[in-house]
Amino acid sequence: MKRVPQLPQEIIANILSRLPVKHLIQLKCVSKPWRSLISDPQFAKLHLEAQSHNHRVLLLTEPLESAACEASVDDLEDIKSKLIMELQYPAAMNEVEGWPEIGGSCNGLICIVFDYQRIFLWNPTIGEAKELAKLSDFDPEGTFFYGLGFDSSTDDYKIVRAARSSTAAASDETQVEVLALKSNIWRRIQSLQPGIEIKGPMGPDYAGIFLQGALHWLAAISKTGSKTTYAIVAFDMEITSAYFVDVAGKMLWRRGCSRNMESSHPGRDCSVSIDRDCSV
Repeated sequence: MKRVPQLPQEIIANILSRLPVKHLIQLKCVSKPWRSLISDPQFAKLHLEAQSHNHRVLLLTEPLESAACEASVDDLEDIKSKLIMELQYPAAMNEVEGWPEIGGSCNGLICIVFDYQRIFLWNPTIGEAKELAKLSDFDPEGTFFYGLGFDSSTDDYKIVRAARSSTAAASDETQVEVLALKSNIWRRIQSLQPGIEIKGPMGPDYAGIFLQGALHWLAAISKTGSKTTYAIVAFDMEITSAYFVDVAGKMLWRRGCSRNMESSHPGRDCSVSIDRDCSV
């Protein structure tokens, strides 16, 4: 009896990369080679490229029932009918008490933060999560901003945290720390200048947006004797340094997830809406 020839590994990887997360998790049980393939970081990149046209959002449901939901972002008006599947949390995250918050996302990886201190990097594609190093100093009443980005120069993911103490005055600095996934060590890199405070769209805590090699947050700049102005504070993943992007105009109003910015061109105000609420 002739032995059926096996497909080359590259072809198998190409075929599997076109499948949704739900099926990949199931196929990890087929064999050890397939489990190893699907768990490989290079396969994760291949899957990301193949699925880049599929736009999805991740919803953390309340009450928390050990699962998150994946939904289409084509039309969020009827979100219940758009729910695609439940993604079960890995065992490591199920054992953690507290409400999870999304601290950022990048290339299909999700940063999950429990009670602002315990941080996990979750890969829904393979259904696994890794807890990252805990912070040495932590003020439970402080204000925290997290972000997840990718440093192409080192081929490594980085978590950035900006924190202000609960006792901080307006003149105090915002401390910034970064953790590289490969080293899993927190390192203080710099502080934002006094009078510069990161502002969240739905409250004090929210995730930075990763774009073109940097994490971005909205920042309020307060100077003695002058009105508060706004800018985008960005942290470059490669040089781990902050820079500012001016916002052309002033903020006219803020409501929920929406912002209305006055344009430098008369009659052309810019209204920006973020299609997510606190739990997304």
